Amino acid sequence: FPRGGRGYMAARIGAPERDIWIAPVDSPMTLRPFVATPADEAEPSVSPDGKWLAYVSNESGRSEVYVRPMPGPGARVPISTDGGSEPVWSPKAVELFYRGSGKIILARVSDMDRVATVTRQPLFDDIYISAPVRAMYDVSPDGSKLLFTKLAGGDSKTFVVLNWFTEVKQRIAAASR
Repeated sequence: FPRGGRGYMAARIGAPERDIWIAPVDSPMTLRPFVATPADEAEPSVSPDGKWLAYVSNESGRSEVYVRPMPGPGARVPISTDGGSEPVWSPKAVELFYRGSGKIILARVSDMDRVATVTRQPLFDDIYISAPVRAMYDVSPDGSKLLFTKLAGGDSKTFVVLNWFTEVKQRIAAASR
């Protein structure tokens, strides 16, 4: 979903080949294929203004990050050049973060409406948890910070709490006695 709540939203659909479908935020029932190729497309990320879609495709033989205008028409713009994944937009719709070559990279895209140019700036080593489905990090609302999940060591544990609201009420009542 775009951060502003207007424009287009995107979803990854299908198996084993995955494609990306889009729909206007105000009419999600009009969901339609947007990036549908024999390649595997994944990890859609909608720009804050809802006009651009960053995604990952393996059409070149390896995962790379691309951007396309939504709802189209318009050509895809290659963002990564040496492999890439987990694109996340900055609040500034011309900045896009992604993972590539063991680094977290900031890509700045200019003239996206005409002949786009991309500059890439490696920021720091990527030592954080990654996932093949969606980004495991996010950008602060002002674009000045990145928030990552990092392993703390030891065995990871998953806790499932059923009826958690009831449990919260019980704990609050017990604490107030």
